[in-house]
Amino acid sequence: MAWPDYNDLTDAQASSAFQSAASANSLKIANLSALGQLQLACANLLLGDAPVGDIPAGEIAAGTFGSSSSTPTGNYGFPNVLFSTTAITTPSALAATAFNAFASAASGGVVMGFGTTHDVALKNRAGTTVFGVVANSTQIDLVAAAAGVRGGATSTTFYRSDGSTIVLQYDSSGRIGIGTAAATRYGIDFALAQTATSGRAWSFVLEGGLTAAANSDTLRGLYIGQSVTPGAFTALQYTALEIAAFSTAAYTSPGNPVGIGIGVITGTGASVATAIQIAPPTGASTNYLIAHTTAATFNVTAAGLLTSASNSVWKGGTAVPATAGAVAAGAPITLYSGGITIEVTSDAPTHTRPKGSLCINTGGGSGSTRMYINTDGAGTWTNFTTAG
Repeated sequence: MAWPDYNDLTDAQASSAFQSAASANSLKIANLSALGQLQLACANLLLGDAPVGDIPAGEIAAGTFGSSSSTPTGNYGFPNVLFSTTAITTPSALAATAFNAFASAASGGVVMGFGTTHDVALKNRAGTTVFGVVANSTQIDLVAAAAGVRGGATSTTFYRSDGSTIVLQYDSSGRIGIGTAAATRYGIDFALAQTATSGRAWSFVLEGGLTAAANSDTLRGLYIGQSVTPGAFTALQYTALEIAAFSTAAYTSPGNPVGIGIGVITGTGASVATAIQIAPPTGASTNYLIAHTTAATFNVTAAGLLTSASNSVWKGGTAVPATAGAVAAGAPITLYSGGITIEVTSDAPTHTRPKGSLCINTGGGSGSTRMYINTDGAGTWTNFTTAG
């Protein structure tokens, strides 16, 4: 059937014809010119298509938004709510660019789609995709925020927007991997590679502030209070904090490696400031405050005694001072709470030390000038007579 030519109709004639057609067929079409309305009305009558344009809310609610025998085309506007009250079974998988929206008894309001990058996407007002269901997958992208999250049945992974760099992953057991996909290896696994900027690179920084709320509050920057359940297993090894071995052998020009570095602690106003404080262990047959990996080499017992099954050498980093500088240099050995010292000077001692302190004079040339004992707790020293 040929399409009639209405170009010679005036607006008034077109409007009158449309009024008659609309009244006879209960057509509801708005926001078109009179000529356009007539042409559209004729198309609907001749071809049986659904009306195109703004559809009143009452007509949508009545369920006349298209029909099973026609596929609506064009843009549809509605002033209120578009809704469905009858649940349907999820349609078959889409095989080409398409969009489905329907009510599901189990899932509620459902949207299905087919696309090359995302099957379904939410865009912001600028038309930028913010949230997208990755095409043909169960993963989702958070795109506009320059980050992404993709979840699976056993783990959820957060990516950068490039889709390949892992930021964080956690699995169904609650284990967390940061910078790695191997979250299942440890409770928390930090594996982010860092490149130095402004002269430094750090893998982990703890900078959260601690604020006291009452007198005698205990504030800890890092607390390890882990419990261990050995069960029936034997010969177990447990280390609360371990620093793995490392080497600077491959460095072109290595600096000075440090296993643990502690910055200056300023204890202004405090009674005691301590860089490292160790509580003595108890319960074992032998308890050490500090132990060498080779037990016979060097140990400090829980009582503070230095023990070694081999020869031990204590070596200072400065030259033997003269008596004038001995107090500033400090005595290398101090005994008991009274502060009795054993030290070495390059001349006969005259400096103040606790009574009973011993001093060896490396400059002594006779049996009466090589060793001295302090007799008054001040600067008086009496010589020992030694052989030779």
